[in-house]
Amino acid sequence: MWNMNDGSFLLSPAASYSLSNEAYIRGGFFFGIGAGKGSTWQPDWHSDTSITLPGSEYGIVPSSVYISLTAFF
Repeated sequence: MWNMNDGSFLLSPAASYSLSNEAYIRGGFFFGIGAGKGSTWQPDWHSDTSITLPGSEYGIVPSSVYISLTAFF
């Protein structure tokens, strides 16, 4: 997926393998590309609280790997 506003991407390649007519296994990963940490915003000028805004939509997504097994009966 591509966010055209901030130029970030979410890549999610995957592969699947048929174990039998009733089952298959699938695996893949998610990888976000883009600016991670963005600017800091302070909601009130006399407050010590600040909020860190993301630099992009998909740049803050952590990389992850998955495996799934599906069976039909």
